[in-house]
Amino acid sequence: MQSGTDASRPVHLSVRDADGDDRWRTAFENSAIGIALLDLEARFVTVNPAYQRMLGYSEAEFQAMSCLEITYEEDQARSRSLFSELLDGRRPHIQVEKRLRRKDGTPIWIRLNESLVPGTDKTTPFLLAVVEDITERKRAEEALHRSELLYKELVNNIPEGLFALDVTADKRFKFAGLNEREEQAVGYSSAEVTGRYVEEVLPAELANKVLQHYRLCLESGIVTEYKEELEVPTGRHFFHTTLIPVRNADGTVYRIVGCCKDLTEMRRAQQEAAERQKLESLGVLAGGIAHDFNNLLGSILGNAELAETRLAAGFPAVEEIETIKTVAIRAAEIVRELIIYAGQDQGDAKATDVSHRVEEMLHLLRVSISKRVILKTDLQKDLPEVPLNPAQVGQILMNLIVNASESFGDNDGVITIKTSLVRNGGRELTQRDCVRLEVSDNGCGIAEEVRAKIFDPFFTTKFAGRGLGLAVVQGIVRAHEGVVDVRSTPGEGTTFQVLLPCASLLAQEAVAAGTATLREYNDPITRTVLFVDDEETLRFAACRMLRKRNFSVVEAGDGRTAFDLLHTYAGRIDLLLLDMTLPGTPAGELITEASRIRPDTNIILTSAYNKEMVMNGLNAPQIRGFIRKPFRLDELVQLINNVLAAHGL
Repeated sequence: MQSGTDASRPVHLSVRDADGDDRWRTAFENSAIGIALLDLEARFVTVNPAYQRMLGYSEAEFQAMSCLEITYEEDQARSRSLFSELLDGRRPHIQVEKRLRRKDGTPIWIRLNESLVPGTDKTTPFLLAVVEDITERKRAEEALHRSELLYKELVNNIPEGLFALDVTADKRFKFAGLNEREEQAVGYSSAEVTGRYVEEVLPAELANKVLQHYRLCLESGIVTEYKEELEVPTGRHFFHTTLIPVRNADGTVYRIVGCCKDLTEMRRAQQEAAERQKLESLGVLAGGIAHDFNNLLGSILGNAELAETRLAAGFPAVEEIETIKTVAIRAAEIVRELIIYAGQDQGDAKATDVSHRVEEMLHLLRVSISKRVILKTDLQKDLPEVPLNPAQVGQILMNLIVNASESFGDNDGVITIKTSLVRNGGRELTQRDCVRLEVSDNGCGIAEEVRAKIFDPFFTTKFAGRGLGLAVVQGIVRAHEGVVDVRSTPGEGTTFQVLLPCASLLAQEAVAAGTATLREYNDPITRTVLFVDDEETLRFAACRMLRKRNFSVVEAGDGRTAFDLLHTYAGRIDLLLLDMTLPGTPAGELITEASRIRPDTNIILTSAYNKEMVMNGLNAPQIRGFIRKPFRLDELVQLINNVLAAHGL
């Protein structure tokens, strides 16, 4: 760089040189901002005390060097360029932020304003540099920048989706941004939604769903959580969302931050696991049923062959036939247990005092458990009745007691039966009083991995094919809107608690239908029965028995045939015996048509399901009775005789 001054001698500006005004020198000396004059070679001519304090050099030290000597190397090229632009008039002044090196080697950030000022001879200019220390501001900016980077890293790398909503003055919601996880989950980018109202971005149905939650959070002013399945551009997702209200200084909610957990895959995995467990349970169930029924069928076939042999030899086969009947009854009991397990059988409409039922069964319970186990009771008196028949209460109790007894193996132990009243049902059954039946033991306990399977049908830790056991307990309790809870610690014992809602408005008298004393009916007058059942072997046996008892029997294997026979024998059908699960015309239509053709037609219903399920929704006065499958033929004949006799036939 060339200079119009003699570079060999120092140049000084006296206060008089500045128009003879001492005020310039006073301002120069006392300014809190650094001020320096440099010649056209960027060498210091004079510096004020503030500049000296900033850099740590004395004025003499400054006058011995160029400003480039305190400029970091990476900034020197840019400084030369700017200085040249100022000298040749391309820039009227320079304003820049840069780093300088202090005398102790530490950096200082400055804001530099440079411009040319005339010298004493009015021709050779000087460079006026005004310097402000902005080191603290730069540190704050750097800290803020690092904080923003950290925040961005955190926000974009946390496993949950985040979104922010600004609350407008009219209490509407505008998107203020989404993190990357939320963008991936919902299929919208932060850029395309920011600054737009929710209802402008989302389809109407989706917007209406989420806005109700946003409004609730705004109105309540508290953290709001909800789970909802939503249809978004990426597909159908199940989200667990937490909405957090953010307040300004005066306490007004001005923003809502949402944290979304996409539970879609977890939910799918849980459903798949549940399906697998269900299939496993069905496999165990099928295996258990096959095991039991194979045994029963083997007994039936064996005794049938033996009976056939004895009859062929001219001997009676009463014992074999009785055995077949006994085995068939056991098979019917297994089917009944399956229906109970499915929750489709609530039993007869009776009510039971649980404490009284326990007392009735104590002798049976004691002989059913190991002789090394002590049975204790703590039974509350005068408990409200529960809407289970005594047999069902007995099933629950027996299964729980046998299960507890097996937990001891060959060891000594104690089983305790407790009953009590629970007001409002605890947390499980709110607003309903319940009777609690508790069976506890100090046996081996149940391992955590086993506890989840104990209610599966035929599941056992002993050997396969043990039966429905606890599955039946759960089926009975669920069918009566109760709860089974199990608590167990390995090595310390197990407690089963059964909560059963108390009976309400339950008739205390026995159900009238079918409870009348059965009697023989030997009137020789022939009466006509239409027997409708799709099970051919049952229909064949029942119709044959009825004909032997002097009935005229017309039979049908499906609803359509029965419908036609009602018209063929119009007015001559005295009694319709009807299975409720028929192919073809539904049983309900047959009841209606039979009543229309002959208003005094007597109807008896039959089904493998219980009476309450079958009669639900039926209101025909012609229905005189019900018999549940499987039934004995003599019971069927007796019921038909009673119904007809009661109505003058």
